[in-house]
Amino acid sequence: MRTTAAVTEERGAPFTIQDVDIDDPRSGEVRVEIVACGVCHTDAIARDGDLPFPFPGVLGHEGVGRVEAVGDGVTSVAVGDPVLLGWPWCGRCRNCLAGQPRFCLQLGPLVGSGGREDGSTALARPSGEPLHSHFFGQSSFARHAVTAERSLLPLQTSAPLAAVGVLACGIATGAGAVLNTLHLQAGSSLVVYGAGAVGLAAIMAARLTPATVVVAVEPNAARRDLAVKYGATEVIDPRAVDDVVATVHEVCGGPADAALDCTAILPVLRGPPHDAVGQADRRHARRGEPDRPVRAGPACVAQPGALPVHRSHRVLPAGPGERGRRRVPPRRGGEARAPVGSVA
Repeated sequence: MRTTAAVTEERGAPFTIQDVDIDDPRSGEVRVEIVACGVCHTDAIARDGDLPFPFPGVLGHEGVGRVEAVGDGVTSVAVGDPVLLGWPWCGRCRNCLAGQPRFCLQLGPLVGSGGREDGSTALARPSGEPLHSHFFGQSSFARHAVTAERSLLPLQTSAPLAAVGVLACGIATGAGAVLNTLHLQAGSSLVVYGAGAVGLAAIMAARLTPATVVVAVEPNAARRDLAVKYGATEVIDPRAVDDVVATVHEVCGGPADAALDCTAILPVLRGPPHDAVGQADRRHARRGEPDRPVRAGPACVAQPGALPVHRSHRVLPAGPGERGRRRVPPRRGGEARAPVGSVA
């Protein structure tokens, strides 16, 4: 079938909209008409060659749309169903069979090999020349995508479909790290470095936990405002304080109980998230992955011991000597109160 896609011809090349041919879905596959697709930092680094993916090909991994056609054996979705295109997983390895598809042992090839597990691709130029596909199992920078049935999440929402594409990546990354890995206890404190999509998702998820102190460290003023709107009890401008770690310790009454890096900036990852938390039984994770060494990437967690720390939220007065910090009084009865203090 003829469709259009944003094709990347070579490493570092711009996206160009081209006519392409896309396969009919095979057994266990679904073809989705894409309504919208988020643009993620991961797409940018893949285009630039920092994440392996062969070119020419089609990137995109935050797709949302409606089922247009189904292959043999597909039972969980039907033509016309709204779906979110999620993470690829093989369904056969020990981690998939144990109910942990996020840790699929075939994840690397499924994400970045440029095709299906058997090496075939779902995309081609009108001339018949193959184009690499199945980036993160979908290659959704296109009007249509072919993906495995098991990677789809049927949607039941009144929200516009174009608004929910990021649920498959940015939102799931930040919220999943908080809800599935940190397990914040009553009175806990969390510091989130970076308040982009991943960091804001973490902050929103933290408000669903018993944690009482949620700190956002973010140099962008507009993002700090969003962090307050979505649940941060404290915001810090790292450019306006002499020592971010010391400021976090002051806010939390000592080391924070957990820290979440959502910047993927190595100097940040190697410094404040490690130093801002307690030392006992520190562990690190990426995107909710437990107890494994990590490379730089969004949603890297640093967490001390598992015992809950009961600590009341401290509302400290803003004023001289506290530049770069803004305090937000704790919420009562689910209602947000007006922020107090100032940012120098």
